[in-house]
Amino acid sequence: MKLNKRVTIQKIKDAGPLKNKQYENYKTVWASISNLHGKEFIEAQKVSPKISKKIIIRYFKCLDPSININASTEFTVLYKGNIYNILYIDNIKEENKYMELLLES
Repeated sequence: MKLNKRVTIQKIKDAGPLKNKQYENYKTVWASISNLHGKEFIEAQKVSPKISKKIIIRYFKCLDPSININASTEFTVLYKGNIYNILYIDNIKEENKYMELLLES
């Protein structure tokens, strides 16, 4: 797996109403990014029809759902000027080495 794309993890800085949420850049990391397709895409659509990308990043403690249960709602991902909501986070094999994030646009 090649972590060859730069993404910025953003954190919500204002907990106001949904339309007024603002984000601040939290950390820029290297990632492997893929669009879902084939069987993987069909399976993801069962979870949420909005899933559009899967990224893999190095383990990031703040995003670990076993440590921060609200990680998927507190953080977003900025990539090529687009903000993606995080729908699912997996600490791959619980090894604290890599994380898989499923994103919606």
